[in-house]
Amino acid sequence: MDNNDTILIDRYYCNELTEAERLAFEERMAEDAGFKAEVLLRAEAVKAVRLQGRAMLKKRLQERPLIEKRPQNNLWRIIIYALLLLIPGIGWWAYNNNVFQKPPPPQPPSPGIENENQPANRDDSLQRNESKRKEQAINEMKPGKPTAPPTRQTPDQLFAGNFKPYTDKGLENYRSRGPESAPPDERYLIFYTKEQFDNTITAYEQLDPDVKDLDFTLLIKANALIETEQFAPAVSILEELCNRPISPFTDDARWYLALCKIKQGEIATAKTQLQLILKERDSTRYKQAEQLLKAIQ
Repeated sequence: MDNNDTILIDRYYCNELTEAERLAFEERMAEDAGFKAEVLLRAEAVKAVRLQGRAMLKKRLQERPLIEKRPQNNLWRIIIYALLLLIPGIGWWAYNNNVFQKPPPPQPPSPGIENENQPANRDDSLQRNESKRKEQAINEMKPGKPTAPPTRQTPDQLFAGNFKPYTDKGLENYRSRGPESAPPDERYLIFYTKEQFDNTITAYEQLDPDVKDLDFTLLIKANALIETEQFAPAVSILEELCNRPISPFTDDARWYLALCKIKQGEIATAKTQLQLILKERDSTRYKQAEQLLKAIQ
């Protein structure tokens, strides 16, 4: 395998290919068994390197010695010198400002005049305090208002709040184009980006058989079926994509399959698909899967 093929395969797994390049790549995989073997081998190598890198990082963190702070030998010496310099200045300031002179004794209140800071009637003050304590005790004995349990979202609400049709940078290029003179494979994507999902499903039937079986083509069709509320055929396509040995769209398929299962009320199956996504921390669907899993626990 030459260097160009290596770069091409890496771009494929990083989802950096344009739509035309991706279609050509997957067509070549379908026609060239040797090239497909190299693609699969490359995937296994990347996975092995990832696992080895994680193991090495964990080992290095475990073996890293603790860094001890060196004692600050000169700290106390600096503090003492600073105090010796400040004390004379503080003493001179205190002497000039009469800090150490005793304040004059308080003058007794004049006979017949009550102190403004004291209540005129101590009995009234004690009575008010006692009334406050009784009122507080009565309030504490009253049963509080029951707190309403957090509202749990229905399957329909969870689905509606999390489903967005698949898109990527390559698909955006088709949004401004017209389908009239476009070839079948491009017309298929143009209808999809314009959210004409019924036309997308119809255009799928006009594709070549090899193009129909491409992972990306099937993912687009599954999304169009979901948008038209045809969940059963969408689930069949997504399950097939999840079971394929290698695909850059596996986590996308698992995400949409989980949403379909939630819509159908099969929460346990949805949890399984979300947990499979969470096994890969670098998955583009990781955060979405984590949040949705918490919502359905």
